[in-house]
Amino acid sequence: ALPQLGGGGPAEAVDEADGELHALLGHVLEKGMLLCNDKRGPVLAENVRTLKLLLGRWAPRLGAKLPLRRLLILKQLKARSKGDEAREVQWRKAALHLLNALLANHLPLADDEAATTIPGGHWTRLMPPGSPALANAPPAASDAYTPVGPTELLDALLSCVKHARKAVYDPAATVLGQALASLGGSAAADKLPACEENVFKYLSELSMSDYTQAGTSRLLVLLDHLSEGYPRLLELRGRLLAVWARSKLLEVHGDGRANVLRCMTHAAARERSGAGQEEPAPLRGGPEGVPPVTTSVTKEVWEGLLSQQQPEVQHASLRLLLELAQHHPLDKLWPLLPALDAALARHRAVDCRALYHELLIRLRERAAEPGAAVPDAPSETLLRSGLLVGLCDPDETRREAMLG
Repeated sequence: ALPQLGGGGPAEAVDEADGELHALLGHVLEKGMLLCNDKRGPVLAENVRTLKLLLGRWAPRLGAKLPLRRLLILKQLKARSKGDEAREVQWRKAALHLLNALLANHLPLADDEAATTIPGGHWTRLMPPGSPALANAPPAASDAYTPVGPTELLDALLSCVKHARKAVYDPAATVLGQALASLGGSAAADKLPACEENVFKYLSELSMSDYTQAGTSRLLVLLDHLSEGYPRLLELRGRLLAVWARSKLLEVHGDGRANVLRCMTHAAARERSGAGQEEPAPLRGGPEGVPPVTTSVTKEVWEGLLSQQQPEVQHASLRLLLELAQHHPLDKLWPLLPALDAALARHRAVDCRALYHELLIRLRERAAEPGAAVPDAPSETLLRSGLLVGLCDPDETRREAMLG
């Protein structure tokens, strides 16, 4: 019934001035949150999906007026279960999914500092007269509540990032990156530097203490997911973490190499946006004047990456090249066309071909800009032939996209 409640009717039907209705909607969501720690994976996933649907329906309309106690999420993030680690993992995973849903719908990370009461009795007016539920209804008076601040939630998220199980630290890194980004420009922006430093300290210590393959793999996963939402972490202290990740590009394989390439993509996107131009100077102890990590990838390295048979590495390589095609000197990209054509023109994976076509289109657009470095004759031939092959792609959706 709840998905139908969240998906039916216009969102404007939710009265912005009806405080009791807001409280009722919050009450429904909180009750749903308590059901999102089921031991059965499919049930947990369906419960979370339902709550995300409801949040996506109501949050854009009500925003901060939707009363959701972050204390429920905080308790699950800090859950402990002696002798039943699987149960603890389920609790924390559910809390991470829910917090992700809040942030994805642009709701605040923490409670409103003024939310010191939680209204009660908001559902009684909607019950039919004579309902047995009314006989057991709690008093309508408000109950005292202590709001949860951003520092408490960020500390709990960091503890999940430090968790031993990948099922916890993997999604925790994604949500922590989103949470750090949400603080910028908010009323709690003054809390950001200290939280940022705590995260950086843990990651840098991990890079200098655990040299095992498992330790390297873990840190690359964390950097990948954290920098997706908060790429500034890669710039701190003279790009220390970015340089560490780049140094692992040829040392790791498979998923680990894809993690490195995605970190480089996040760094390149931030470089293109100019977000780091007004950042404070690197803190003492970090290398000065370190160039962007993407400029240190040679033509030979690119050719090796593109020739690999691991789709996740090729996909991540294309994402990075597509980002570089937005601002990188074209004379550094034209020499890569032979390797791109050989590896991707007839790639079996549709998503890799789609990224390849998108890259070719972007290169052609930039080549037409005034003052751009034009391709030589062989590169121009490969560029044209690649686009023509795309028009004849075996996948109908790809052909339509190319024609469009």
